[in-house]
Amino acid sequence: MKKAIGLLLVMMLSLSMAACGGKNTKNTNANPDTGNKTSVTEKKEDPKAPVVEEDKPLFDKPVEITMMTDSHPSWPFQDDWYVVKAIKEHTNAVLKVDAIGGSSFSEKFNITMASGDLPDLMWLTKNQAQKYGAEGAFANVLDHLDNMPNFKKWYESDTDYALNFADAEGKLYGLPVIGMGETNTRGYLYREDIFKKHNLQVPTNEVEFYDVLKELKKEYPNSYPFAFRAGINQFLMMAPQWGTNAEPAYLPDPSKNEWAYGAVSDEFKEMTVYFNKLYKEGLIPTDFLTLSTGAWENIMTTSEGFIAVDYLVRIDSLNSPMREQNPDFTIAYMAPPKMGTNGQAMFPFSAVMDRMVVVSNNDNTENALKYADWMFSDEAKELLSWGEEGKTYTVENGERKWIDVVDMADIRRNYGLSTNLLYANFDYNAHMATFTPELFEATVESTKYNLPETPAIAFLDEEKDVQSLRATAIKDHRDEQFSRFIVGDRPLSEWDAYVKEIYDLGLEEHLAMYQKAYQRRLDSQK
Repeated sequence: MKKAIGLLLVMMLSLSMAACGGKNTKNTNANPDTGNKTSVTEKKEDPKAPVVEEDKPLFDKPVEITMMTDSHPSWPFQDDWYVVKAIKEHTNAVLKVDAIGGSSFSEKFNITMASGDLPDLMWLTKNQAQKYGAEGAFANVLDHLDNMPNFKKWYESDTDYALNFADAEGKLYGLPVIGMGETNTRGYLYREDIFKKHNLQVPTNEVEFYDVLKELKKEYPNSYPFAFRAGINQFLMMAPQWGTNAEPAYLPDPSKNEWAYGAVSDEFKEMTVYFNKLYKEGLIPTDFLTLSTGAWENIMTTSEGFIAVDYLVRIDSLNSPMREQNPDFTIAYMAPPKMGTNGQAMFPFSAVMDRMVVVSNNDNTENALKYADWMFSDEAKELLSWGEEGKTYTVENGERKWIDVVDMADIRRNYGLSTNLLYANFDYNAHMATFTPELFEATVESTKYNLPETPAIAFLDEEKDVQSLRATAIKDHRDEQFSRFIVGDRPLSEWDAYVKEIYDLGLEEHLAMYQKAYQRRLDSQK
C-alpha cells in the first residue's frame, strides 16, 4: 500500500480466532492505491451509506424462526446481543437460537436428525447438508430461486463458486456462507527488521531464497532461518510455487477436464530435492514435523527464525506484544517466490469455507427461505457485517470506526455480529477495520498471488467409499514418503520407485473418478 491509513491497533489475534472462519468467497484483487480501505473481496462502498430502510419489515407481523448452531467458546451466543435485536427490528423475525458449545454439538445434531423434529435453519458443513438433504431433510434452494431474488442474484453472478457446495446431482441444500474466510488467509511472513539490519533483500526465486537463508544462518548459527509449524502441511502449500500442486487432484488447465496429481510430477521432485538440501544444511527446523505453535512462536520472536508460512494475522498477534520489548520488531508479509524450473509466484487460496445456512423441510419452510434470502440482500449484508452508525460504529474522516472494539473478537463478543448463523454474505471490510496498517496492507497485497481454486468435486454415494479409501491411501503414502525423502530416511534415488508405488495404489482410477464427477458438474450447467 502506498498510503498509511489510520486504523485501530490490534493488540492480539489468537490462532483460534484465525481458525474461526470457514470457507471464503472469490479471490479477486483489491485496489491498493485508493487511499481508503478496500476489501479483499470487493470494492469499498461508501462508508457513510446508511442501512437501506425499506417501507416495511420483511414480515408483516412477528415470525418465529428457530435455529441450531454450534457456539464458539470465545463468544458464546447471547439472547440480548445487538444483532438479535437489530434483526427483529429490520425483519420482524423473532430468532429462537439453540446454540450448542464445544463437542456437544455433534451429539445434539445427531439426536435432532434422528428425531425428525428439525429447527428452521441450521449452520452445517456442506457434507452434512448434502448427506441429509439427499434424504429429504433440507430444501434444495435451487428449486426456490424464483422466490429468492437476493440469493438468485448472487447465485447467477457466481454460479461456478456456488456449485462447489452442490451435491453430485447438482442439488444445493443450503445457502453457502461467503465473505468470512479471509480470516484464514495464509502466506509468507518474514522478519523485516532483521533483513534491514543485515541489508538483505526479499528473495524472488529459489536461488535467492537459498542464499538469504545461508546468510541468515551465518549471522545466527543457532537459528533455523526458514521456520514453520503444522508439519508437512506448510510444505505442501508451497507446491504451486514450483509449478505443481498438492491437492488430491487438480486441473493444470482449467479449460480442460484433465485431472492430474502433482505429487508424482517432475516439479514435485524438484521441490523435494530442494527441501532435502535445506534440511541437511540446518536451514529448516529438524523437528518441523512436530513443531508446536508455541515453539514456532518462540523461534520467530527470538531471532532463531526469519521466514515462515503462516496465517497473516500473525503480523499483528506477534508484532503488537513484541514491540513492547523491542520497538523495531517487525513481522511483515512477503510475496511468494517463484521456485524451480516452472515456478510461479502463487500461493494456494487458504481462506476457504464449507459452511452453509441450511433450510429444513418443515411447516415453516416458506418463512425460513424468505428470511435466508434476506440474508443475501444488500441491507442484510450491511446490517449483519457492520451494524448501524451510532450504535456499533461511527464515521470519522470518511472511515468507519468501531465503538468499544479493539479486535475482531470484540465485534463478536460485544455485538454478536459475524457469529454463526447470524450472517450469510459478509463484508470483510468490517473485520479489516480492526487491523493495523501492516496487516491491512498485507491482506490486500496477498490477493495478488492467490492461486485459482480447484473446483470442489462431489461424488455419488456409490462412489464415495471407494474414492475415500483410495484417496486416503494415496495421501498417506505421499506424506510419509515425502517426509522420508526430506529428512534423508529414503534416498532420492528411489523417487521413480515412489512414483510407481503411488500409481499402484490406484492413481489412474482416482483421477478417472475425478474426471467423471467433474464432467457431471459441467453437464449440469448445460
